[in-house]
Order: sequence, then structure tokens, then C-alpha cells
Amino acid sequence: MLIITAEECPQRVMVTGARGQLPAARPPPDSGEHR
Repeated sequence: MLIITAEECPQRVMVTGARGQLPAARPPPDSGEHR
């Protein structure tokens, strides 16, 4: 699931909270494609 608790990554929560839910068409940079 793309939902991560603040304990795991506070920065990610801020990004997810700002957008609510990342759309499937635009996965997070940590998806693995960027790496």
C-alpha cells in the first residue's frame, strides 16, 4: 500500500497528505523507476 505512517517516513506523509492520495498514473518517485 502507498500509505506510510509518519514513523516510517514523515516526509512521505506530508506529500501524501497534501495530495490526499497519489494517483496510479503518477506513482511516487520511490516506486523504483527513478532508482
